[in-house]
Amino acid sequence: MSKKKRQGHYCKICGDRKANEKFSGKGHAVHICKECAALPQEKKNELQIQNRLAGAAMKYPRSKADWELLRKYANSTKYPEAQEFAKSILGWDQPDMESDDEDIFGNDEPEE
Repeated sequence: MSKKKRQGHYCKICGDRKANEKFSGKGHAVHICKECAALPQEKKNELQIQNRLAGAAMKYPRSKADWELLRKYANSTKYPEAQEFAKSILGWDQPDMESDDEDIFGNDEPEE
């Protein structure tokens, strides 16, 4: 028994597998469906970034390149939705615990 082949083509913008008819002539080669091809370029870029981040989030263990990708988009301000998504994957969206400026053993001031 051989492995069953998946039907259709993969769209790298929306991340879905769609039927052959959902792709234009050039869409097959560049892996972009007709619906995504009609979107503005900025929206296409943002969706593609979110798709890449989702792929990196599902991998375990993550490679060094995956960590760098997540950090890059967590610090980026160009795509705010992708930034929030990357921060949530990294756990940066959680509030930090209150840090005390005191030493572990108490005050740093010498007693008189």
